Amino acid sequence: MNETDILRYDRYTIVLHWAVGFCVVLLWVMAEGAELLPKGPLRLSIWSVHVLTGFLLALLLLVRIAWRVTGGRRLPPAERGVSHMAAVFVHGLLYVLLIAVVGLGIANVFGHGFPLFGIWQFPRLWDRPVQHFIAGWHGTVANVIMIIVLIHVAAVAFHSLILKDHILRRMMPGSRRFPR
Repeated sequence: MNETDILRYDRYTIVLHWAVGFCVVLLWVMAEGAELLPKGPLRLSIWSVHVLTGFLLALLLLVRIAWRVTGGRRLPPAERGVSHMAAVFVHGLLYVLLIAVVGLGIANVFGHGFPLFGIWQFPRLWDRPVQHFIAGWHGTVANVIMIIVLIHVAAVAFHSLILKDHILRRMMPGSRRFPR
């Protein structure tokens, strides 16, 4: 199979996929890293960037879902049978969990009354026990997402390195052959 024989998603689908993936990994790394720092301006700044990136992820998810429903290019399944069903399930689960983690993150920011960069403070909408409950679930769902992301990356690596079926190229920029 040569480069021109590989089906690819459209440019917007590819950009949105990688932007969402980048935000998810960045958010998780920032959260884990911020917890290691002592309280102070650096930690507050990292959490503030985390919050803003979380709102960006919310926007990207809305755009990605709208694009997928209305204009995104659909490709034929790369596989059939159990592998295809597993891929569909994992992608659906990722969407559900991403929506959940974003919703919990926004609820956490408002529940905490977060002081964005120490300049502007979100209003506190509920008491500490509720906020701690939401924060706990936000972290748990984020960790589950990262496990699924690692499984997703491992599956892509398996396809690319073992099966050599060019599955990764479907989501990479470049020229694309359209089905006849």
